[in-house]
Amino acid sequence: MALLLLVIERKKIYPEEWFSIFVAIFGFYLLTNPGQNGLKTNDLILLASAFFFGTHVTSIHYLMTKLSKLQIFYASAVQFAVVSILAFVTSHSVENYTQTALVSSISGILYTGIVVGGIGYSLQAWGQKYTHPTTASLILSLEAVFAAIGAHLILKESFTTTELIAFSLIFVSIIIIELPHKYFVKKSKKHSRVR
Repeated sequence: MALLLLVIERKKIYPEEWFSIFVAIFGFYLLTNPGQNGLKTNDLILLASAFFFGTHVTSIHYLMTKLSKLQIFYASAVQFAVVSILAFVTSHSVENYTQTALVSSISGILYTGIVVGGIGYSLQAWGQKYTHPTTASLILSLEAVFAAIGAHLILKESFTTTELIAFSLIFVSIIIIELPHKYFVKKSKKHSRVR
């Protein structure tokens, strides 16, 4: 994400932002890879996914700063339509399901599509218009933390000490990146940054 900002938008990434990024990465490592030796195929797929997620967040930020509020929702509708078509085509080519299974799960599919996809992505795009992309990507990465908390509350899954440390590191990285830059520079230096 930070590298994309450097390349695409030529934005300076401050040391505390790099620190927050590495703390979050370590937290995600602890959350997803406890006790495994080395990178597995699924880890590489997740890394590729993270790269595309960073590209998505950077692209949304770049576009949203140039659009009006109404245009943001039109852009979100186009994004939603493209993702829906790609998901439909992909599911038909890779999944084996029956009409009965599709009909029985239609409420879940519609909820996920409309609420999560339509409303969620629209709010994400609108919020990113006013948020620094590095901050946005770290805040959006809390999805993994909320998923784990939901699994604990709904499915009664328990947390290990490593997972609790991972959640704490991710949360701390977001707190650090949300602090104003002035807390990280000496009083004699004059720096300004808009996040």
